[in-house]
Amino acid sequence: MKSLILYRPLYASTEQYARWIQEELSSQLDRIDKLQKYDIKIEKTKVFFLHGVPDYSKLSLKHRSIMWMLVNYLKRKPEKDLPKDGDQLISNYDGKVSFTDRNSIKPLIEYAKEDSAV
Repeated sequence: MKSLILYRPLYASTEQYARWIQEELSSQLDRIDKLQKYDIKIEKTKVFFLHGVPDYSKLSLKHRSIMWMLVNYLKRKPEKDLPKDGDQLISNYDGKVSFTDRNSIKPLIEYAKEDSAV
């Protein structure tokens, strides 16, 4: 079965993850806004969360507001109760830090290979 990796480049890390996934699955890669050139059938889909590069200067107002609320929520938590990477999120707020990790695509790759025998 042929596979196609579609992505929408909202922020910097989206295309990087798409390229890593393309390499792992030997798939085609394209932006989702180019979808009309394909004759495809989507039978099912699943969502995977992948950490990115929060560059606060480039975030939309909506996303900046969400991040502001998240960081303020995390600041009120005891350090022992912070989620993984929570302390880095707080300390790098308003800066730029990369949380991208090629290993984080492993569950997605396994799912794709199991589900479609890619």
